[in-house]
Amino acid sequence: MLLKHTVYSVDTVVIGAGVIGLAVARSLAKSGREVLILERNASIGQETSSRNSQVIHAGLYYPQRSFKAKFCVEGRRMLYQYCRERSVDVQQCGKLIVATSEASFRDKLVPLYHQALRNGVTDVKLLTDTAHIADLEPHLSHVVAALWSPSTGIVDSHHFLYSLLADAEAHGATLALQSAVEDSRITNGVELQVGGMWIACRNVVNAAGLWAHQVASLLHQNHPWQPPKQYYCKGNYFRLQGQISPFSRLVYPLPDERGGLGVHATLDLAGMVRFGPDVEWLHENIQPDEIDYTMGSWCRIMPVFDPS
Repeated sequence: MLLKHTVYSVDTVVIGAGVIGLAVARSLAKSGREVLILERNASIGQETSSRNSQVIHAGLYYPQRSFKAKFCVEGRRMLYQYCRERSVDVQQCGKLIVATSEASFRDKLVPLYHQALRNGVTDVKLLTDTAHIADLEPHLSHVVAALWSPSTGIVDSHHFLYSLLADAEAHGATLALQSAVEDSRITNGVELQVGGMWIACRNVVNAAGLWAHQVASLLHQNHPWQPPKQYYCKGNYFRLQGQISPFSRLVYPLPDERGGLGVHATLDLAGMVRFGPDVEWLHENIQPDEIDYTMGSWCRIMPVFDPS
């Protein structure tokens, strides 16, 4: 739908039709609110909601009692249940986090195991039998130990997004595509300018992702407010071409000192594998040394792999 009215009034506007915006819109619509979803792109989920590893994480990395730990553990259970009830493509394939030295096993993998237990992820297992690890994933090499997380999985993010949208629309929500917010003004409620028209609403949910700080600045333009500093990070993925994945489960290294969870091997629901993401701060283009770093980290634990 493209907005063509000159005047439009609605109870709640959700800005952004990514997974967060659609999930919020679904919940609000189910509660009986009148909801309008504004999306700047020509279709839903075109940014970070679909440009990721599509992994359902178990919740083992995060500090105990943090929001990330709490919401990841609770959200993982809810997401599996939702996908199965709505027939969204999902696979609980599990994940191996591997250590390639005794030092990394002792100093990083064992503490990660205990962190998982503290977070309530009680199904993890510490594997120290290298023959057993080789039976699980024969193409791995130089692995001295691994942490097995059976509740980790993968989901079809596009299928999930459209399922959330269908739920929201079934309860009366309206989606407006190619509808970027251009301006705002505070009256008795909030008025948003979109495509030359003004939309009056009582509530605004800012789920604009990478552009959330710009939307927040528009909403606060007449009030003193300093937006948080933005730190942009890009991750590159590299697909293994011409063959089905050599792995039957996700394989992760230990978390990277540069940030992130390390360059990992991620399966998709078609049985293919991608390596990534790496961590790249503020650069726009892929540099040759970044390809060397991303793929070079896998040549040691998968020696049959040719990065060329």
